[in-house]
Amino acid sequence: MKLKSIRRKRGWSQEQLSEISGISVRTIQRIEGGEAPGMESLKALAAAFGQNMEEFQELLETGQDTAKSKGGLLQYGWKGLFIHLGVFMAVISWLLALARFSAFEESFVIWAGFAWAFWIAYHAITLISAKKE
Repeated sequence: MKLKSIRRKRGWSQEQLSEISGISVRTIQRIEGGEAPGMESLKALAAAFGQNMEEFQELLETGQDTAKSKGGLLQYGWKGLFIHLGVFMAVISWLLALARFSAFEESFVIWAGFAWAFWIAYHAITLISAKKE
């Protein structure tokens, strides 16, 4: 679980966590941004959340692994989907023009277009389902 999630479950702002733990707001922002916390910061945060350091460190590491495993399609979010869609339209248009004015098989373009369209649909569904989590 990420620090941000843990903090929000308690209903704390970054400033409140800063006051409770004795860590600067900037350090909390860095840790929430994915930077690994130092030992002193980890001890202070664990104490603020009422846990021992080892349990708290494991809790933070499982959240980082989950975020890393999403990677791929989720890394660029909606911007990546629209780039994907734009590239799809450009390439398929170019292939259709090539098929129209040469001996290139048009059926290949149609099958490639369907396959790519399914990939775009998967990309969109992944983004929508990740937003719900």
